[in-house]
Amino acid sequence: MSDAPKPTEPTVPQPGQPRPETAAARNWLLRQVRPLPAEFIKLLRATLEAFVQGPFGLLSETWDRQAMDRDMHQGEQFYAAQDFAGAEIRYRRALATGDRVLGPDHPQTLLALHNLAVCLHAAGELGRAEAPFRRAPVGEARRLRPEHPATLRSLDLLAGIQCDRCDWPAAESTHRQILAVRERTLGPEHPDTLRSLRHLADLIVAKNDMTTVDVMVSDITARGDPHGDPYDPKPQFTASEYVRLATTARELAEADTLLRRAFETGKRTQGPGHADTIASLNALAEVLQHRRRSDRAEALYRRMLAVQERTLGPEHPATLNSVHCLAAVLAAHGETTEAETLFNRALEARGRILGLEHPDTLSSLHGVGDFLYARGDVEAAEPLLNVALAARTRILGPKHPATCLSQYTMSLLLRTRRELPSAEVLARLAYDGWLTKFGAKHAHTRIARRLLDTILEELPRK
Repeated sequence: MSDAPKPTEPTVPQPGQPRPETAAARNWLLRQVRPLPAEFIKLLRATLEAFVQGPFGLLSETWDRQAMDRDMHQGEQFYAAQDFAGAEIRYRRALATGDRVLGPDHPQTLLALHNLAVCLHAAGELGRAEAPFRRAPVGEARRLRPEHPATLRSLDLLAGIQCDRCDWPAAESTHRQILAVRERTLGPEHPDTLRSLRHLADLIVAKNDMTTVDVMVSDITARGDPHGDPYDPKPQFTASEYVRLATTARELAEADTLLRRAFETGKRTQGPGHADTIASLNALAEVLQHRRRSDRAEALYRRMLAVQERTLGPEHPATLNSVHCLAAVLAAHGETTEAETLFNRALEARGRILGLEHPDTLSSLHGVGDFLYARGDVEAAEPLLNVALAARTRILGPKHPATCLSQYTMSLLLRTRRELPSAEVLARLAYDGWLTKFGAKHAHTRIARRLLDTILEELPRK
């Protein structure tokens, strides 16, 4: 019994070490497994990549495209409901999907970019809208070519927002670029070329808004001859004032030339009753007004009105716009009887055809009120201007440029009646609205600022 072997004591594994039987099993398994051939691994990887990029990839891209289409559709719905914040979210999401899935220059991606820019512009976010408007023509030019119509249309939109931001040098450069390309590729008589001529002329008129000249001249004539011709500066004017006036006159003369060319060519190639021909004639009449040539402007408006009444009818919206413009020219001439008749004709027809709250109807309502106020009939003007102001505030918003014009005119009327506190409130609203829309240097902003300062000076000191 003493020679019998003693039982082996179980080995206790040290902490962190595997049990012996576990280690043995693992070593046995490792000896059984042979390494996979490199060619087999390569083939397996290629198969997996083909599956991911093939059926699964196509399925994923289909899902992304459907999501992008859904965002675009929802964005259009929000935009139609004037929920610009909701539309912006959808358009930005669609744009991000287009950039990732389709590429930055794909037509659908550029459409999402365009819709986003239009949405921001409609919301009054001009600064944020300019970046997508700048990107769109670059993408169109890469995808197509710089002179492609789609690229030029994108440049047109960019120029429009540059005008809205009063970035006149950039807008003029863009418009001249578009005109040069269209003249070279389409020819000088193509309708798109003529439209570019008119857009450039409109820019020149906007840049040299006559209100700007009026502001400057009123400051000048305070020291000179109050009856002097603004385009014939007196010797006591400073050199800088002379240069500004001369530049304005020269650029308006260029606009006159551009519009005459657009009108004469359009009349020959498209006919005197074509919408573009009439638009050129209308713009030319406005330039003549700005150049203090109201007699020639009146003749053009009468000629245009006769064509529109014959081709479009006496109550077409474009015809009624010419009626309104002719009334304004006649009022400036002092021909108050005919002017009042035309103002009332435009107001009555617009109210009946377009509705009492249509922007054109409110423009006529404001025009009649402004005409009566300028004629000195304050009592008759006040209710009309009040109605126009209330409707524009409710429909267009308190900071819309047309609403600001109503605020400014009502402020003038209230100042005439010595209701200075109310006049101050409206002058301040007009100033803030135009400042937000156009900036501090724009003519409208400056005249509102000057009216506000005048009212503040006249208010009794506390």
